[in-house]
Amino acid sequence: MRQIREILRQKWCLGQSHRAVAESLRISNGTVGTTVLRARAAGLDWAKVEVLTDEGLEARVYGPPTPPTHHRIVPDCAYLHTERRKPGVTLELLHLEYLEQHPDGYRYTQFCEFYRRWYKRCGFRTIMISQIGPSRSPGSVDRDHRDRHRDHGDRCIVITPPPVLGRASSVGRMAGA
Repeated sequence: MRQIREILRQKWCLGQSHRAVAESLRISNGTVGTTVLRARAAGLDWAKVEVLTDEGLEARVYGPPTPPTHHRIVPDCAYLHTERRKPGVTLELLHLEYLEQHPDGYRYTQFCEFYRRWYKRCGFRTIMISQIGPSRSPGSVDRDHRDRHRDHGDRCIVITPPPVLGRASSVGRMAGA
């Protein structure tokens, strides 16, 4: 609950410092300063504060509550995930497509954040697989010492779905044993 009346009483009637008011009410100095500035900007003094109700005082100091102006459409993360599997499709391209359909939609950073949260919630794991050069037998010698430091292969990212545990899973059998 806001302590507007008590902040203003201690400041205007008792003449206490911001720090003393903050310590006595266990709030920050910034809260005290902001409340006093807002009350002055609203044209309030202690005589006017005394006659106002708590709701009326809060409305004068902080203004009436404002409802949200509009709601943005959240991207369809399952669709994004399916599309990302196609070659050459990036989140940036999917975001541009999303903005064509929803011009007032989320900007790129928030768009990616929705997708990352969904991805994490679904339990997908991303595994980086690296194949480095032709396989060599343990006894073979490198012709050029630089071959040991060179990446000869391709990398690919494998996305694995979360594990599904049923009655026949090893965890279930071990727990019942």
